[in-house]
Amino acid sequence: MDSGIRFTVVLHQFTTATPAATAEPPLGATERRVYQALTRQGRTVSDLAEELGLSAPNIRKALRNLRGRRLILQLGGRGKVTTYQRTDS
Repeated sequence: MDSGIRFTVVLHQFTTATPAATAEPPLGATERRVYQALTRQGRTVSDLAEELGLSAPNIRKALRNLRGRRLILQLGGRGKVTTYQRTDS
């Protein structure tokens, strides 16, 4: 006999990682290569493209992501040579 009762089951997956450990996702392959190629003296997009064999748009995207995570600094811009460098020592 069907009484028309319906129910929904909600499953949750609990993780044991701390919030600080999961706050930032790991770097992607391109971002990691670009970050490792950067130095404290600063590099241009064309320097990085020549060294890494990547296209300028891919490097700019990686730099934008790294800059958003405050791992690199952008120096120059608008009418000046733009260089990028690591923020750590």
